[in-house]
Amino acid sequence: MNAKLIHPSVGPARQPVGACLRGRGIRLLLLLSMLPLLPGCAAGLAGLYMLGAGEGQRVSAKYKLPPGVLLLLLDDRGLVETPSFEPTVVDALAQELLRHKVAEKIVPYETIQRLRQVEPRFYERGCREVGELAGADLVLWVEVQDFALEKAPFDPERAALVTVTVKVINVLERERKSKVRLWPDTPAGYLVSAHVDVVKASRADDLAQVERELAQTLADQVAKLFYDHHLPGNYKPES
Repeated sequence: MNAKLIHPSVGPARQPVGACLRGRGIRLLLLLSMLPLLPGCAAGLAGLYMLGAGEGQRVSAKYKLPPGVLLLLLDDRGLVETPSFEPTVVDALAQELLRHKVAEKIVPYETIQRLRQVEPRFYERGCREVGELAGADLVLWVEVQDFALEKAPFDPERAALVTVTVKVINVLERERKSKVRLWPDTPAGYLVSAHVDVVKASRADDLAQVERELAQTLADQVAKLFYDHHLPGNYKPES
């Protein structure tokens, strides 16, 4: 899984080395003071964790969402055949954004379902217009660029994969088209890919379970664009 900007932006400022060393020193002193209270191997394991051995690289949010009512809009562009993928992604993404306090209020998915039924020109409208109809201030627009879910995958490492572009749209900007897209700077959007490997897929009961895993993984990847987080300690970037 990876997420990358099509045109890379300037990275976050690094913490001064001195501050890092002071922080480690404080944690080391705290650890040494607690060692007598921890039996056997537990002391060593707890110590490694407190010193940050189990914690991967810290990644800053790519963008901080402004306050306002948020609409999650997934456009599969006809590339996804199963109708369950969209609501599964939207529901999982909403839960992640709310859990990490990225958004305060999210438009229910049922609102989009209703608009599709009652608006005769729904599919002719732009993303900002859809957000306006849904009563949102912002739209998190996720557009599918590639999707594969196969019973017999050609890729020996990936049983299922999805690639999307992500954009944040300002619904309240009606006059200046150049200001409608809040993020990213590039019109193409921010590229995010997620996959389910063959080993994990082989443990699934059916393709529907693999699809749910893919949807959850994608939602997690997209949500992490908008809040600070740590990579797993054993994380290795994909080649």
